Amino acid sequence: MKTAIEKRMMNYQTDSFGIVHHARYLEIMEEARWLYCYENNLMEAFHQKGIIHVIVNINIDYKDSVRVGDKHIKNTFNALHEANKHQLSGKFINQNTFP
Repeated sequence: MKTAIEKRMMNYQTDSFGIVHHARYLEIMEEARWLYCYENNLMEAFHQKGIIHVIVNINIDYKDSVRVGDKHIKNTFNALHEANKHQLSGKFINQNTFP
């Protein structure tokens, strides 16, 4: 199960050097996480079971910068699914760098 979000980076999302601020990646990941949950009916399943899903740990490895005007795709996929644990992993692909 995968979820893809395509975005174009705008000036307000960047620092004075035109590079997307590190906190924006987290916002896009959160948007993808919610979309993933809705697309895979996890929200309803969690609600029926009385599960409140919260973030307990986030790790981001920054490999390259995204700049103003760049288009990227954020893919989110289910890496681990256990009874009380869901681990989602994501990857940013800058379409201006990679065809």
